Amino acid sequence: MKIDGTEIDPQNHYESAEAAALLGIKKETLAVWRHQKRHLPYIKMGRRVLYRGDDIIGYIDANRIVQSSNKAA
Repeated sequence: MKIDGTEIDPQNHYESAEAAALLGIKKETLAVWRHQKRHLPYIKMGRRVLYRGDDIIGYIDANRIVQSSNKAA
C-alpha cells in the first residue's frame, strides 16, 4: 500500500514517529491511543514502541469511507 508516495511494507515494523507520519497524525496522538488501549495494536520492546505495517494498513482500510454515488431523486 502506498500513502502519499510512501510505500507501507506489511512485514516491516515502524517506530511511533514513522507510524504517525504514515497516518497523518501526531506521535502524541498514538501515545494517547496506547494509553486508552484503542485504535491501533502496538508492540512494546523495552522502551521502544513499534507498529506492524500490516496493522497500519488494516487501520487505514478499516477507516475507509466509501460514499455512494446515488443521488436522491
